[in-house]
Amino acid sequence: MAGSHVPAVVDAAVDALRLDSTLAGQLTAAKIYTHVPQGTDPPYAWVLGGEELPWAMAFGDDAGFRQVDLMVTVVSTYRGTVEVDELGSLVLDVLLEDAAWSNLVGYAQVEFVRNTALPPTDLLTDGVMWFLRTIVVRVFVS
Repeated sequence: MAGSHVPAVVDAAVDALRLDSTLAGQLTAAKIYTHVPQGTDPPYAWVLGGEELPWAMAFGDDAGFRQVDLMVTVVSTYRGTVEVDELGSLVLDVLLEDAAWSNLVGYAQVEFVRNTALPPTDLLTDGVMWFLRTIVVRVFVS
């Protein structure tokens, strides 16, 4: 049985997002996190590895072939959905390109899973509304 592919998928996604010049114009590379420091001002993106499942059990054992769901949550306090929607679209554009995964050993393919927004919330009860949009892609690794 092979170890988890989640850390490698997350690392590849962070690298790709930080290197994209279009996204960098909207969201500095320094604001793409796997751990968001307390007190970070939006906008920013949070990258998290999600569910990991075997996808080649037909071969009789788990030889390390996996699908890993990757979640990227974009956070904004811009009044309205324009900023969070645009950032989510840019993230999706980057992650659906095979080039984003060029450094991921065993990369096979990526597919779009979902693009979801939560209702705006006054998280700190200070009158500032926080807008969140989560992009999920599924990465297949052999």
